[in-house]
Amino acid sequence: ARLARGSVGCSRIVGGKVGARGCNRGAAMALCNGDSKETAGGDIKDARHQYEGAVVILDAGAQYGKVIDRRVRELSVQSEILPLETPAFAIKENGFRAIIISGGPSSVYAEDAPWFDPAIFTIGKPVLGICYGMQMMNKVFGGTVHRKNVREDGLFTINVDNSCSLFRGLQKDELVLLTHGDSVDKVAEGFKVVAQSGNIAAAIANESKKLYGVQFHPEVDLTEHGRDILKNFLFDIAGCSGTFTVQSREVECIREIQKKVGHSKVLVLLSGGVDSTVCTALLNKALNQDQVIAVHIDNGFMRKRESQSVEEALKKLGIKVKVVNAAHAFYNGTTTLPISEEDRTPRKRISKTLNMTTNPEEKRKIIGDTFVKIANEVIGEMNLKPEEVYLAQGTLRPDLIESASLEASGKADVIKTHHNDTELIRKLREEGKVIEPLKDFHKDEVRALGRELGLPEDVILRHPFPGPGLAIRIICADEPYICKDFAETNNILKIVADFSASVKKGDCRTYSYVCGLSSKDQPHWDSFIFLARLIPRMCHNINRVVYIFGPQIREPITDVTPTFLTTGVLSTLRQADFEAHNILRESGYSAKISQMPIVLTPLHFDRDPLQKQPSCQRSVVIRTFITNDFMTGISATPGNHIPEEVILKMVREIKKIPGISRVMYDLTSKPPGTTEWE
Repeated sequence: ARLARGSVGCSRIVGGKVGARGCNRGAAMALCNGDSKETAGGDIKDARHQYEGAVVILDAGAQYGKVIDRRVRELSVQSEILPLETPAFAIKENGFRAIIISGGPSSVYAEDAPWFDPAIFTIGKPVLGICYGMQMMNKVFGGTVHRKNVREDGLFTINVDNSCSLFRGLQKDELVLLTHGDSVDKVAEGFKVVAQSGNIAAAIANESKKLYGVQFHPEVDLTEHGRDILKNFLFDIAGCSGTFTVQSREVECIREIQKKVGHSKVLVLLSGGVDSTVCTALLNKALNQDQVIAVHIDNGFMRKRESQSVEEALKKLGIKVKVVNAAHAFYNGTTTLPISEEDRTPRKRISKTLNMTTNPEEKRKIIGDTFVKIANEVIGEMNLKPEEVYLAQGTLRPDLIESASLEASGKADVIKTHHNDTELIRKLREEGKVIEPLKDFHKDEVRALGRELGLPEDVILRHPFPGPGLAIRIICADEPYICKDFAETNNILKIVADFSASVKKGDCRTYSYVCGLSSKDQPHWDSFIFLARLIPRMCHNINRVVYIFGPQIREPITDVTPTFLTTGVLSTLRQADFEAHNILRESGYSAKISQMPIVLTPLHFDRDPLQKQPSCQRSVVIRTFITNDFMTGISATPGNHIPEEVILKMVREIKKIPGISRVMYDLTSKPPGTTEWE
């Protein structure tokens, strides 16, 4: 089966970089291969020893850059993310105790490789280089880095030297996340290999200079003992203290809100999720109640009875909410877009209306811009002066990282545009009109802050629900989509596993295929989870694997069911979502699952090609997701993380909904797939 071109979009943005060279945050410096100009970086505070005892994270453009920051703060150590080109003298003068260099999408030998000051390795500060940071370190000290024939993407078992200070207390074999194409070839003089993945160097160290490099990602949950590695670096090697707490950060947030807002009013857009609710509670604590205007915009893409329950829950918290029914405005919303991907001029075109749009990026941009337009209408109706009103959002750091926003990272590649980080929102940010008190927080930190603010547990532990709602859980399509590598991928899959019926369709993160597995026998979940890890490693154009419930798929699908954001399609997904979440709640396992998107795809299985039956049904995907940070995570394994009967009951109830062809179960970890399908 192929999914429609609309689910993939008209452009590839994987290679698009933001701020690949030079200084992107007002930094007045020029650095090239270590030639530093004695000018302070724009993000460095003027006061000497501003960050005494803290850790500086130099951002080389990693999607996981903020996760490093989060892990460090989770250990109660203060950290600050600064551009990779920050000069060594500025780091030293500000009293940072240690340096961590993030990974990044560049190659150290590329012409547009990010600039940096090599003196960061010789100022006497302990340094941990992660992925790209390790390759930088090796190159500076005379080693070499080459692109290998084999990429390592996913979970691998490496062999570590646990006599090294960085790995003290670990086992000889450790499970880690590797995501790289370049590898260390010749190890720099004075360094030794302290971990290996096969014949590839997975870590290097110069113990006497306290310089360490790891090719894997210790910051993510998928690296089993990554936290212990960071603890060894921060406390045993760098000598940090653990005094940076949620309480101290709450005080700082309140101070910043009061300083920025003054006596103005703040319009906060409430979805009812934990992020926007904590944001509103924080604003209520920092400001007078008459300064905070809470608005819930029903965009027509809410879950069943969602808006009603949002209003009731927030009233219990003492928060007055104005509910705006704007479904019609969203269905018919438009935005401005570049004339084409190749067109670099300022010329723009008007998009199709949202209910006729299939491109996921365009859908998000229309929804984000319409939110702002409705907010402006609310301001006008309340006779408020726009210049005296700030817009508040519960934006989190992962949102900004995945959108490659300069607020989070100047170099990260775009994964997807978030509805609260569109071009219009960025323009308002530049004008200083957006309040985002949680922009430096991750989901678990927001929940901890919510407890400090006295919010009830049922609000704090509520599953996240995206602002665009069900609109991004419907894979819209109007024609089949297939790439030239489809047949080759299909052949490889037949070799990988004895499942000849495989379904592949476009996925919006990297425009890769999704592999669907079906079987004539009952599912053996551990085997399917194994395949879900193996297949993306062997077929790099596949980044998502699903199991298809029901009889083994016999006939390939050659077309799709035309699918748009219409009321009938939305009603189908709304009911499927309602049934699945009701069953999860009743099972008592809701708190064990971090998030469970229910996704509608335009696939109609089980049609006899000889009868030429048209594609008129759709299929549903259940995406259970377990995570601590929402930057990485795993699918819940039936029979392990959640009873298999709970999942099977969801499948039975969803199959009763008219128009549903099959139900699928997403087996993919993150990476390679995102939490949401769009």
